[in-house]
Amino acid sequence: MYRSLFNHLLIRLSPETSAGLLKGCLKLARHIPGAQFLLRRRFAINHPCLHRNLFGIDFRNPIGISAGIDVNAEIYNDLATLGLGFVEIGTITEKPQEGTPRPRCFWLPADHSIVNRAGHANNGIRAVLRNLQAAPPRGIRVLGNLSRGFDSNPERSIEDFDHLYTLCYDFMDAVVINCYGLQINTLQEVVDRITSIRRFNDEYRPILIKLRPDCTTEEADAICELILSYGLDGIIVNGSTMSHKGLQTDKGQLEKIGNGELSGAVIFDRTLEMLRHVHESTKGLIPIIASGGIMTPEQAVETLDAGASLIELHTGFIYNGPRLVRNTLKLLVKADRQRNAERNAKKKNNH
Repeated sequence: MYRSLFNHLLIRLSPETSAGLLKGCLKLARHIPGAQFLLRRRFAINHPCLHRNLFGIDFRNPIGISAGIDVNAEIYNDLATLGLGFVEIGTITEKPQEGTPRPRCFWLPADHSIVNRAGHANNGIRAVLRNLQAAPPRGIRVLGNLSRGFDSNPERSIEDFDHLYTLCYDFMDAVVINCYGLQINTLQEVVDRITSIRRFNDEYRPILIKLRPDCTTEEADAICELILSYGLDGIIVNGSTMSHKGLQTDKGQLEKIGNGELSGAVIFDRTLEMLRHVHESTKGLIPIIASGGIMTPEQAVETLDAGASLIELHTGFIYNGPRLVRNTLKLLVKADRQRNAERNAKKKNNH
């Protein structure tokens, strides 16, 4: 059903308009008796083998949604009805940001990808917190992706993160420092500031760092060193890129679209490569959330097998809908049953 809706309607609209339409449908389902129950029955899968404990947080399953879909914390509980275990809301800045002028998001159907240059458009941290207070998360974990304002200079960036972290501390399960626009020395000052804030709070809130687009292995190594030295809780490996080379989409169309961050099927190999590098170079000491290019259940399983503790969907979810979540969870349960059967057979043979 979703695939038909996508092919006949959503692909004809801009990705941003399509996302708004889908959000509206999920919000509408709140007011239709039995609709959310039916969505849970159709898409959600609960099985002990899917549960994860990471950063001291219990996740009902390892599949989440990356930043950019529930930007202003409006539909996290609705996404829970579709079977997801967590949502990374945002990207959130201290003050509201309009972002770049529209159109700013574009389909690349030949590459199963999207180009986005929204510029972290969001309603600001206070609007996000009002939404979280009005509808506390139910059965889903919320991670907040925090970023400096686009109009903030490097010195102001540290104050931005200070204010953001202090405001959101009691309302999110974990926070994510978005590296976009931060040099490593500024990032270190940000980390120093917010870890100091954390020490003076009664409850522990995990802190993760999200790699910027086109992050090099050298930059990733420096960030991993920072994570280990400050005792941060994890890293989000992001395979997105600003490069549009090697795409199947017509060059004329790409020139018309212009610059923008590329996400989707074409970046999966980049995500996997960076994931393996971080996992191997840190000897598995840093928990990893992998985000970028995961379009199929098989790719999701491959990503987890390569060292990710959790994974985030984005463009794959937009192109394939909630069935991608359900089919991935079913494949994970099937793989667990196969492993158990093999272990039992091995024990039986040994006896």
